[in-house]
Amino acid sequence: MTVTCVPGRRQRPLPLLPVAAGVCLLIAVLDALIGVQLVALLVIGPLLACTRLSARHTALVCCWAIALGTATGLADGTLLTAPFVLRWCGLLTGCALTVYVAWHRTASERALKSLAHKAVRAARDRGLRPVSLHLDGTHVCAVRSRRFAQQARGSGLCDAVRTPFGLRIIVGDVQGDGPDAIRLTAAAGAGFRELARTAEDLPGLAAALDAQLAPQLGPEGCVTAVLAEFAPDEVRLVNCGHPAPLRSGRGVAHLEPAVATRPLGRQPDPRQYRCRLRTGERLLFYTAGLTEARDPHGAPFPVLREATAALGVPSAEEALDSLCTRLLLHTGQRPDAGLSLMLCQPTGAAGASGSAAARPRQDSPPGGGPHEVRDGWFRTLLKTAPDATVIVDVTGAIQLVNAQAEILFGYQRAELLGRPVEILVPERFRSLHVLHRHGYAHNQQVCPVGAELDLYGLRSDGTEFPVEISLSPIETADGTLVAVTARDVTDRKSAEERIVGLADLVESSHDAILAKTLDGRITYWNAAAQRLYGYTPEEAIGAHVSMLAPLDRAGEVDELLERLRRGEKIEHFETLRVTRAGRRIDVDLTLWPTRSLDGRITGACAIARDVTEQKRATAELTALYEQQRHVALTLQRSLMGTPPEVAGLHTAHRYLPATQGAGVGGDWFDLVPLDAGRVGVLIGDVMGRGLEAAAVMGQLRAAAHALAKSGMPPRRLMHTMEAVVADLPDQFVTCCYLEIDPEAGQADICSAGHLPVLLVTPDAEVSTLPVPVNMPLGVGMTRHEQVTVPLPPGSTLAVYTDGLIETPGCDIEARIDALARTLAGAVATAPGLEEAADGVLAGLLPDPDGCDDDVTLLLARMPSLPLLTAGRELDAAPAAVPAGRAFLATTLDAWQLAGFTDDAQLLTSELLTNAVQHGRGPVRLRLCRTESGLTVEVTDRDPRLPRPRTAGTGDESGRGLALVDALADSWGTRPAEDGKTVWFTLTDAESLRRGARAWSEGG
Repeated sequence: MTVTCVPGRRQRPLPLLPVAAGVCLLIAVLDALIGVQLVALLVIGPLLACTRLSARHTALVCCWAIALGTATGLADGTLLTAPFVLRWCGLLTGCALTVYVAWHRTASERALKSLAHKAVRAARDRGLRPVSLHLDGTHVCAVRSRRFAQQARGSGLCDAVRTPFGLRIIVGDVQGDGPDAIRLTAAAGAGFRELARTAEDLPGLAAALDAQLAPQLGPEGCVTAVLAEFAPDEVRLVNCGHPAPLRSGRGVAHLEPAVATRPLGRQPDPRQYRCRLRTGERLLFYTAGLTEARDPHGAPFPVLREATAALGVPSAEEALDSLCTRLLLHTGQRPDAGLSLMLCQPTGAAGASGSAAARPRQDSPPGGGPHEVRDGWFRTLLKTAPDATVIVDVTGAIQLVNAQAEILFGYQRAELLGRPVEILVPERFRSLHVLHRHGYAHNQQVCPVGAELDLYGLRSDGTEFPVEISLSPIETADGTLVAVTARDVTDRKSAEERIVGLADLVESSHDAILAKTLDGRITYWNAAAQRLYGYTPEEAIGAHVSMLAPLDRAGEVDELLERLRRGEKIEHFETLRVTRAGRRIDVDLTLWPTRSLDGRITGACAIARDVTEQKRATAELTALYEQQRHVALTLQRSLMGTPPEVAGLHTAHRYLPATQGAGVGGDWFDLVPLDAGRVGVLIGDVMGRGLEAAAVMGQLRAAAHALAKSGMPPRRLMHTMEAVVADLPDQFVTCCYLEIDPEAGQADICSAGHLPVLLVTPDAEVSTLPVPVNMPLGVGMTRHEQVTVPLPPGSTLAVYTDGLIETPGCDIEARIDALARTLAGAVATAPGLEEAADGVLAGLLPDPDGCDDDVTLLLARMPSLPLLTAGRELDAAPAAVPAGRAFLATTLDAWQLAGFTDDAQLLTSELLTNAVQHGRGPVRLRLCRTESGLTVEVTDRDPRLPRPRTAGTGDESGRGLALVDALADSWGTRPAEDGKTVWFTLTDAESLRRGARAWSEGG
């Protein structure tokens, strides 16, 4: 036989529905045949139905009876008579009562059956199955303790089966955690009970059990077990990695196997060994819960010593009680999860059976008073029990409570003794509790109460709390008592609710979530993972996570697992994965290790998000951005052009387009060659980015270039540019224009909100030019001021835009100072301007490829050789012409440039004549010797510019400008602040070389 509790099968009810209907029909026929009104007797059919059938079937029989009664009244014509109506109403009343009786009986039966099934399932789940039976000449006594909800590690296995080969038992431990261990324990027990009846020997039984359990065990799971088969005068054993049983006879010793065998699940090689077992000798089988027990100081339980003392007790039940008591006194708490003890003793009376727990002990001490139990060991056990324990008698009266019960329920001991235990139960549960207690009186075994039900305890202040209750019989001199153990499971219920909530949250997540072991085996797979990868949970769980990685990324999985074993958390790891259909997808992974209560890393979890569409959209946006940026950059470069080489002024320039943000900006610069060796320098910055800024920059650069080319002074150029920008909606522009005269060593400057211009002297001293900073262009028609500043020979000018110096979180003044220091060092150490420009960019922009804004830098160096100039102011009178000719001749002779005298005197005479006749005095004559030639300027106070014309045959005037145009290498006019200037240049390389040589020798 198998020591299990199986709920009875539901019996099929007798077919009473046709029987009850037939009875009603028979009564109706008799009523018609004998002529006696038997309508009231039709209620017999519903009465029969309500005894066995459901309320619905009983109602059908009632309807049939009422219909037959109505038919009999119609048949004999008495339907409307008073006697018939009275009998028919009685029939209706009886039918209603029978339907109510059937409903109440069915509900009661359903409640009792549900309660019985739940109690059976609870007993099975909790594993509290004490066994004390005589089987085939062997007295088997077992104790098993298991805590389902709080199980931390492992699960005990203990069972005995009567087979054709004799009594066979199994005692072992299932290695594992939590619900998996419970499941494997149940599977191992079921497999043993099934195979024990068919396996011819114990090695075959062990091999078959190993083959059955191996697929259900994880990579590190196993089952250690001792299998035993009892025969007359001997016992046969197979030990699969389990602690050896203890043999008690003349002494107590371990019954070790000759050859050790691996546990089940790890391909054991079962070896059977035998030992003689005489009458009176005992075998104690136990699980790891006994050997791993520790006291509060960590000292192990001395199994051999305590078992020797306990097994000396004659009664097997008391021997196990003694051993459990010694274990409890050692640990100070309830037995640990998975503790199973089985004591086997040959009796020599095969076939006898009985329960020692049901017989009163003959050696119990005399009982005490009604409210105390004087057994010293029992009081110690009750006092040290960690749970609230209430001892009641068979009538439900409380006989004893421990301190934990007083604390849990809030009563004093005197308030509870003698009162019914139902005062500790809420009102709505008291009837069920009484039913449980009466049922327990007829089946006294350790069992839980209300498993899978929500049970609640009642404190003295009326508050309720969830509890877990267990009943255990206790034999005393006063009779059988019942120990009611109650545990407050409020925290556990809250934790279970949180776990259920988290499980629902994980399962409903839109991201794929999976759990795995440290070797990569998948242990959890949510619905989103199935949608993403295409594998069902049945296909994924147990498989290796590498099945999700492409073949070219197989090493990546091992690398991630190794990082998880080291305790690293990996966030936003983007990689490729493969679905079941073979489609590659881009995923964003977040992985982290999971830990046990003691901090050990036991596995890992992963969240995967499909970013395929996101990456595709990002790539498209990047390509579109790069295309737009390329168009803007091409447009900007084409509009900006390449500045020309300017004679007499060495320049170096750098332009870096923005590589971050919204694309290229509106920076520009320009070099404009002007008359008389002068050079215009333009630099500006249009606020904004992209194509619009580049287009506006192109318009402004073209306009500024044309205005500068016309010789317009800086102040007037800025005023004109203000009008141009005003026609462009919502535009703000900073701009600076320098009109540099290298020959005079000075520059006219006007700035519209632009950054200051830096000047580096030949001895590497850097200063800011004192230029008024006016409002930017586009703000409004404001007055723009112009200044003239001297420029020492060999000095260097630096103009730039904000992209060179602006950085987030830095003061602009500090950045300008940094530019000044960098510029001074670069100019002082670099051999030329090109190298100096590279040095400035390297010092201020560590990452030129990561610019947030356009960067523009222009360096211009003044000539280092001294220039020769001379001038004279003349009155606007005819005498000014010969005076000017004489001054010219004298000066050219002094400069050793006599070769220019004739042409220069002729052309100067024409310009002076025009100034005297058509302009206003005084007239200024200025001579300038340059590296390329001789420049002569004539300035008067009349702002009207001369216009060349073709003179007629008889005209006495109109030929002066024609002579200038014919003889001069170049000539021109430009507006001045107080009038106009007309100039011409003469170039003769040989004369210049002779004059320079003579001048240097004379100087």
